[in-house]
Amino acid sequence: MLPFAPLDGFKIVGGMLSESAARQWYSLERYGILFLLFFIFPFAGGRSMLELLIIPIIHLALSLFIP
Repeated sequence: MLPFAPLDGFKIVGGMLSESAARQWYSLERYGILFLLFFIFPFAGGRSMLELLIIPIIHLALSLFIP
């Protein structure tokens, strides 16, 4: 689950924080869609941040399970 405002992970993280930390966390809610767009849409080089983060994890998992 990704902790970005329009997604469920954001509320789950907020629920696990203390009251003062949760107030600060929820103040970031208005910027959530911008972070989400930044991670999903490609930028210079034609790759998105999400792709750059997930591809190495997939390669590692495949190398462990497929000899």
